[in-house]
Amino acid sequence: MNHNGFTLIEILLTLGIIAILSTVIVINTINLNEKNKANQYEKFKEKITTAGCSYIDSDTAKALRESCKQEKYCTISLATLISSGLIDENLIDPSNNKNVKDEQNNINININWNKNDDYLEKECTFSTVE
Repeated sequence: MNHNGFTLIEILLTLGIIAILSTVIVINTINLNEKNKANQYEKFKEKITTAGCSYIDSDTAKALRESCKQEKYCTISLATLISSGLIDENLIDPSNNKNVKDEQNNINININWNKNDDYLEKECTFSTVE
């Protein structure tokens, strides 16, 4: 028997396998993008938190630092970090793709001072205002 070409079942089976592989690739790509975006946002928060901790330790914030130590708590706004030059005003927030200059009133760094064995330990945390 002379066999020219493929049967309908062979073609359908091949198309089915291609469809399944395409679906798996698309789903993995979507998950990878979501993980990447979450990772970028964590780095963004870490950068701002580090800048807030650096600011409170600077000579510029000496009076604020002493007040914070007495109160055991203070808040530094993103606007303060931008005006002091610790954060670039053109930095983009990866959670909403907005410029931080537009978000400066919605982001704060909270600084808590905890006493541990006669030593004040500083804890800096990122917070947003809704």
